[in-house]
Amino acid sequence: MGSVFEAVQEPIGRRVALKILLPQHAQNHEALSRFFNEARAVNLIEHPSIVQISDYGHAPDGTAYLVMELLRGEMLSRRLEALNAAGQRLPPLTAALIAAQIADALSAAHDKGIIHRDLKPSNVMLVLDSAVPGGSRAKILDFGIAKLTSASERTATHAIIGTPQYMSPEQCAGSSGVDDRTDVYALGLMLYEMLAGQPPFKAETVLEYMGQHAFAVPPPLAPQAPLAPPELVALVHRLLVKDKQVRPAMRAVGAELARVVSTGSDSHTTVTPLPSHSSDRQTRIVGRMRPSSTLGSSTGQTLRHIWSPRRQAAMAIVATSGILVALLLLLRLRTDPPSSASATMVPTSSSEAVSNREKKAALSPAGSSVVQARGAESDAPSSNLVGVPDMSTPEKPAVVRNPSNSNRRTTKQPVKYVD
Repeated sequence: MGSVFEAVQEPIGRRVALKILLPQHAQNHEALSRFFNEARAVNLIEHPSIVQISDYGHAPDGTAYLVMELLRGEMLSRRLEALNAAGQRLPPLTAALIAAQIADALSAAHDKGIIHRDLKPSNVMLVLDSAVPGGSRAKILDFGIAKLTSASERTATHAIIGTPQYMSPEQCAGSSGVDDRTDVYALGLMLYEMLAGQPPFKAETVLEYMGQHAFAVPPPLAPQAPLAPPELVALVHRLLVKDKQVRPAMRAVGAELARVVSTGSDSHTTVTPLPSHSSDRQTRIVGRMRPSSTLGSSTGQTLRHIWSPRRQAAMAIVATSGILVALLLLLRLRTDPPSSASATMVPTSSSEAVSNREKKAALSPAGSSVVQARGAESDAPSSNLVGVPDMSTPEKPAVVRNPSNSNRRTTKQPVKYVD
């Protein structure tokens, strides 16, 4: 029915998405009404996980248009296709987080009496948002065929509207039975596809799809998603019940998804693929996570990391080892020979000159024992040992004044220390 373009709002230089109704539908009163109905529905909901519409009207040539926020991200449908092509699956907790955000937005829509009735992966975009778990927010698009239960204009009861692959049994029977549980069923189909890598039903024609939604039992999800928590698998099958009265309400679905995420274990977490436009960043879901707020909030959530007991024990061992090494180094420094100034100070005047043998004798007995002990334990030259003079490298002697006699000069034999 329409096309979407990137445009610039010239007075303020803002980039927007411009959605226009195709010319062949411009004279169709019902199509035109549904087109502008999207703007009314979105503005009634006012939720951050629903694409925002700032203006609508007719261009000078009569073209109907909507001015929408420009989103930069990745369609959920494209992410699933890329993962399937690589032989991978969306991590279970990532799928639960995405479904929880969708459920939160649709709960707000249902509170306003608005049914989306065209929920599918190609109508969900993942955009970067540091204020929500996982670093990306699911944005629901295209409320063009949304049903406003309070609107005066209603769809004919025999009309079948939606995408066959994601329609509920009551939607396949006509618009009269469509209510908020229709979106619940569609979310179940999407969650099944995110976990299994494929939808529960496959068909070649619209009638085949409608027959499967009405009568076929979805294949068991557990064998196709072995990493998914059992409670998440059970929830998916509850969403796909044929009788809409048995399906839970969308807000209850969001609350249960929040519990699944909060109790998810490390074995069910992995790195989340990123939108293609931001490959230099990484979105991770790490460790056991617990929401610090409820899914009812429309401003997003933050998750805090909770270390497992095994990891806590490992960190404690590392910390203890570091403390022991530090204590050993301090003990070694305290037990090393006297400082080089007292151990190697030798008078240079003729009256106090000593032989090389006497210089060696000037070393303390403790220092010589250290040399012998360390030499036995290491193959390194003894000159590299702590507190041992290095006689092999000639250096210019340092001249030190004797405070007791300014006319007497002493030389300081260089000492090499190694950390």
